[in-house]
Amino acid sequence: MSLLANLTDRDAEVVAAVVRKWCERNHVSPECDQGRVAMSIAVDRALSGENDLAALLEAVSTQMRLEQYKHPL
Repeated sequence: MSLLANLTDRDAEVVAAVVRKWCERNHVSPECDQGRVAMSIAVDRALSGENDLAALLEAVSTQMRLEQYKHPL
Protein backbone atom coordinates (compact mmCIF):
# COMPACT_ATOMS: atom_id res chain seq x y z
CA MET A 1 0.00 0.00 0.00
CA SER A 2 1.34 3.39 -0.96
CA LEU A 3 1.98 5.98 1.72
CA LEU A 4 0.33 8.52 -0.58
CA ALA A 5 -3.00 6.65 -0.55
CA ASN A 6 -4.08 8.41 2.67
CA LEU A 7 -3.60 11.90 1.21
CA THR A 8 -5.79 14.10 -0.95
CA ASP A 9 -4.69 14.37 -4.57
CA ARG A 10 -3.28 17.85 -3.97
CA ASP A 11 -1.40 16.81 -0.84
CA ALA A 12 -0.01 13.75 -2.65
CA GLU A 13 1.24 16.01 -5.45
CA VAL A 14 2.89 18.37 -2.96
CA VAL A 15 4.51 15.47 -1.07
CA ALA A 16 5.81 13.93 -4.30
CA ALA A 17 7.23 17.30 -5.41
CA VAL A 18 8.89 17.83 -2.03
CA VAL A 19 10.51 14.40 -2.01
CA ARG A 20 11.65 14.79 -5.62
CA LYS A 21 13.19 18.18 -4.83
CA TRP A 22 14.83 16.95 -1.61
CA CYS A 23 16.29 13.93 -3.42
CA GLU A 24 17.60 16.12 -6.26
CA ARG A 25 19.25 18.51 -3.80
CA ASN A 26 20.87 15.64 -1.94
CA HIS A 27 21.78 13.55 -5.00
CA VAL A 28 19.88 10.46 -3.91
CA SER A 29 17.23 8.33 -5.54
CA PRO A 30 13.67 8.48 -4.19
CA GLU A 31 13.81 4.66 -4.16
CA CYS A 32 16.85 4.48 -1.85
CA ASP A 33 16.56 4.21 1.94
CA GLN A 34 17.04 7.96 2.43
CA GLY A 35 14.42 8.72 -0.20
CA ARG A 36 11.95 6.42 1.52
CA VAL A 37 12.61 8.05 4.89
CA ALA A 38 12.09 11.49 3.32
CA MET A 39 8.79 10.25 1.84
CA SER A 40 7.64 8.91 5.19
CA ILE A 41 8.46 12.20 6.91
CA ALA A 42 6.71 14.22 4.20
CA VAL A 43 3.58 12.05 4.38
CA ASP A 44 3.48 12.28 8.19
CA ARG A 45 3.78 16.07 8.02
CA ALA A 46 1.14 16.32 5.30
CA LEU A 47 -1.26 14.15 7.30
CA SER A 48 -0.75 16.47 10.27
CA GLY A 49 -1.87 19.41 8.13
CA GLU A 50 1.34 20.79 6.59
CA ASN A 51 0.58 21.34 2.92
CA ASP A 52 2.69 24.32 1.85
CA LEU A 53 5.45 23.15 -0.48
CA ALA A 54 8.20 25.41 0.90
CA ALA A 55 7.34 24.75 4.54
CA LEU A 56 7.09 21.01 3.94
CA LEU A 57 10.45 20.94 2.13
CA GLU A 58 12.07 22.78 5.04
CA ALA A 59 10.48 20.38 7.55
CA VAL A 60 11.71 17.34 5.61
CA SER A 61 15.20 18.83 5.27
CA THR A 62 15.38 19.56 8.99
CA GLN A 63 14.10 16.14 9.99
CA MET A 64 16.47 14.39 7.58
CA ARG A 65 19.42 16.24 9.15
CA LEU A 66 18.26 14.99 12.55
CA GLU A 67 17.89 11.44 11.19
CA GLN A 68 21.45 11.61 9.89
CA TYR A 69 22.70 12.24 13.42
CA LYS A 70 20.59 9.42 14.82
CA HIS A 71 21.77 6.94 12.18
CA PRO A 72 25.14 8.01 10.74
CA LEU A 73 26.39 6.19 7.66
